[in-house]
Amino acid sequence: MLVSLLLACATGTATDSADAQIDPSVPTWGADVAPIVERSCSGCHHEGGLGTGDFTTYAAARPMAGAMASALGASRMPPPAMDPTCRSYVGHERLVLTAEETALVTAWAEGGAPEGDPIDALTPPSISLDGADVEVTLPIAHTVAPDTDGNEYHCQVLENPFTEPTYITGFDVLVDQPAVVHHTLLAIDYGGDAGAGSGESDLTDGWDCRNPIAEDDWGILHAWAPGMEPTAFEDGGLLVNPGDQIVLQMHYYAQPSDVGTIDQSGYRFRTAPKVTHTIAMAPMGPTGFRIAAGEVEDATEDYLNDYNVDITVYGVFPHMHTLGQGYESTLQNADGSTTCLARANAWDFGHQMTYLYDEPAIWHKGETLTTRCTYDNTTDSTVTYGEGTNQEMCFFLFYYGVN
Repeated sequence: MLVSLLLACATGTATDSADAQIDPSVPTWGADVAPIVERSCSGCHHEGGLGTGDFTTYAAARPMAGAMASALGASRMPPPAMDPTCRSYVGHERLVLTAEETALVTAWAEGGAPEGDPIDALTPPSISLDGADVEVTLPIAHTVAPDTDGNEYHCQVLENPFTEPTYITGFDVLVDQPAVVHHTLLAIDYGGDAGAGSGESDLTDGWDCRNPIAEDDWGILHAWAPGMEPTAFEDGGLLVNPGDQIVLQMHYYAQPSDVGTIDQSGYRFRTAPKVTHTIAMAPMGPTGFRIAAGEVEDATEDYLNDYNVDITVYGVFPHMHTLGQGYESTLQNADGSTTCLARANAWDFGHQMTYLYDEPAIWHKGETLTTRCTYDNTTDSTVTYGEGTNQEMCFFLFYYGVN
């Protein structure tokens, strides 16, 4: 979610407002720009934050005005997010700027970046899981040892901390070594035999779980990829029973200099003894596709609902790798109309999100769910479907409930 070239891409620096004649029609920091920056930028762009530069005060933000306008104009900032006109989701006001807001910040920068009425320092929004009450980590720290393609899949069984049936209503991933963690997958092995097919006799310190990366009897609780914020449900949760075997899969993608990194990632949960809606998670998307060298191609697949009941869809986590350009998922309704579940015309591997809908969608019996991803393969090699970061995927992981 970072734009390291932000400074280099600046097309100019605001002139000293004391020497400039400011047109009163030009937007000002205090009245116009600061509210946008506080809501949508300062969460990353503050002292010690993940983003380049500190935008929390006028004095700090003003020298960056040209760079801010350049990044917005080129759609590098904010990082790509799901289009809320497809389906409104929690937090879209913070993650997506309107064309009018982008134009306003640009006009401010081009007009000399005037301060206007002074205001106090901005308060970055809190991006954390409120009410977390349980924390679990890999029982044994893992030394990253990838295959020759740089990928490693490592699984361990976590300690189940629950003595009563418990619903997880919020997830926050504790990424220990972000430079090498490609994704995490948290699951329950309902057979209680995770890793039995790995061929390893001693599973005490985990096992290689690249093939298969998800066993047939796993129920997915959560998935994380770079850039993702905590996932929290208002009145629903995923059930974990005492004795359930909880598995954490770590996908590492390491450069040669990162081999030997020691990682002990984990999770923070918010829990409740009861919820209004019991929720589950399921991935959908095409497999086995190929993206030819130098081509922009689509990967599509349709799913027909064979359930005897309607399905409530609460949210979605779209997932591709580094060649992704855009995605879309729709329901083909019985009357010929469509319901949009997910759509974006841009993609950033470092800014992947789970989007929880403001209002759930209903997948009626007999309707077809369609998934579609687009890629830009400018390499000189064909890229195939696969789990590795150097391969590609087109998965939509839906949170759902059965009505």
